[in-house]
Amino acid sequence: VYRIGERWNCINEVYENKDEFLIKLQLPEKYLEEIKQYTLHPSLMDCAVNAANFRFANGIYLPLAYSAVQIYGSTPQSFYSYIRINKDSDEKQETVKFDISMFDPKGRVFVEVKDYTIKKVNQSELKTITKKTFNGFYSLGWIEKEIEIESNHTDDSFALIFKSRNEFS
Repeated sequence: VYRIGERWNCINEVYENKDEFLIKLQLPEKYLEEIKQYTLHPSLMDCAVNAANFRFANGIYLPLAYSAVQIYGSTPQSFYSYIRINKDSDEKQETVKFDISMFDPKGRVFVEVKDYTIKKVNQSELKTITKKTFNGFYSLGWIEKEIEIESNHTDDSFALIFKSRNEFS
């Protein structure tokens, strides 16, 4: 079980044909300002390439490889991801390949992906690994360590407190 944040609630519409999908994406309104911070917004890109994975309900698939990624521009606030299942996909569906085009509402392509490959996770192996060895991606703990505190303060010392990068008081 995994959880994703609100930023991943960005798929607004899904249109499906036999081997192709058209996905309309937009960040939730309260995160729209983030578009300016990234050339390719992380949650939008994640959803744009993985939106068709739901079709393979017979297992869990994780990203494996990209053959090529061409970037022509930044992520717009709203866009479409056109995902096509590549004919080279494994017949047993151990791996599935996609070609993906991302374009803005006016049809201008800003990203093209060739042979995005996802691989099926062997669930019995995953259960064995998680039970025996996997304890998460990180762990928290306290490390005891003595610290030395130097005190060079005099009665006439002062402190500078920053409100932001450009302001201080």
